Amino acid sequence: MIIEPLELIFGTAFPNQSLGIASESIVATESRLGLVLPEPLKDFYRVAGASRVLANADYRFLPPDELRVAGDHLIFCEERESLAEVFGIELSDLARRANPAVQIRPKAASRWFGEASSLSAFLLGMAAWQVARMLPEKTHCPYPSEDLKKLLPAFEPVGESKLRLGAQFFGLVDRKNSIVAGYLDTSETLYIGSPRRDVLDELQQRLGFEATRKKLSSRSGNKQIDPFPAGSGGLSGTIGELLETIIRTALPGAKFGIAQEQIAAAETRLGLVLPQPLKDFLAVAGGSRDLMNADYILLPPEKLRVHDDHLIFCEERQGLEDFGIALADIAANQPNPLVDVRPKGRSDWLVGEEGKLSAFLLGMTAWQVALMLPEKARCALPQKNLKKLLKFFEPVGAADVRVGSSRFALVDRKHAIVAAYFHTDEMLYLGTPDEDVLDELAERAKLDFDSL
Repeated sequence: MIIEPLELIFGTAFPNQSLGIASESIVATESRLGLVLPEPLKDFYRVAGASRVLANADYRFLPPDELRVAGDHLIFCEERESLAEVFGIELSDLARRANPAVQIRPKAASRWFGEASSLSAFLLGMAAWQVARMLPEKTHCPYPSEDLKKLLPAFEPVGESKLRLGAQFFGLVDRKNSIVAGYLDTSETLYIGSPRRDVLDELQQRLGFEATRKKLSSRSGNKQIDPFPAGSGGLSGTIGELLETIIRTALPGAKFGIAQEQIAAAETRLGLVLPQPLKDFLAVAGGSRDLMNADYILLPPEKLRVHDDHLIFCEERQGLEDFGIALADIAANQPNPLVDVRPKGRSDWLVGEEGKLSAFLLGMTAWQVALMLPEKARCALPQKNLKKLLKFFEPVGAADVRVGSSRFALVDRKHAIVAAYFHTDEMLYLGTPDEDVLDELAERAKLDFDSL
């Protein structure tokens, strides 16, 4: 029903990427739930069910294995930050209509409210809005609804009117220039995103609107400060010892390292000496396929590569970003160089965007470990409240080695919990191998966890 409009959105933003899931996963979910999923939702999974962009955007589309029935509704989407809203389809409507209505329920309420939107309109509009906001180049601007017809020379609406109308959002694309847009009726705001540089400036000039650019800013001149009170310190040790602490907290006895010979072979192949924090990481964790690929892809020695003037050692799973170290920093023998980021479609690097290499590796290791563990959860936690965690966790590393990246690591060694705090979204992610531990922590710390 909506496969082609969805392919138009995702093909415009992520050309040549396969983001769908197998039909077998959909069939297995229908068998587990004892119902037939509506065709628009199945189309969404066939096109974008494996998209990490949507799994980590403002609103979270549940993968098939997380779809659930609550009372008389099938829940398929939830608000991500505070989990204040869930979106569902009434089971009676599910059985009666091919394109059922979407309803909303505030988290603390028991009553569902009609959204006056068909499922197809909700999925198309929300997908376009979230994709636009997650692309490397993005902007937004007030745009009166009476002026929308002025967009038609630059955009094509996504889907036929009977499929797209009724939701708060609707999607538009400019395939030629790789631009995806989502229009929010309630605030009369146009959100626009692209993987390509400069095209948004050109569009703004052509259409004559004033936009607010959301640029990825470099932290090299605006370092994050330590979020914990002065004197709170952190676990001490070399980077290798700190990395081992993260892994052994949740996986005691695990041996994930690789031989020094493999690291030396990579240095010979590349013609350079790897920075010590990276060698420490590979020596401790480089042999774990699960850890190296849990969410981001950390490259093993044989896949490390030099591109232009950077050593690339980590990639965003969908190719949206590369993480690298400037060859000039390596040649200068900097013991703990900065991690630069290059968004897809850009030739230049955002210098120091992820702080020092030690901070990046410690934070990313905790993040990957937490997400690969059998029991995992997350919760919204404003940065101003982070000091409350010191009753339950130890920060991994002193401030000078852990601060500056978008994530930092914490451990609760007594209860085998590894946590990663994500500054950008002010979210705490936790993992443990043991059942009930996170429930007990939620009660002790007065935190509201959402299971992953």
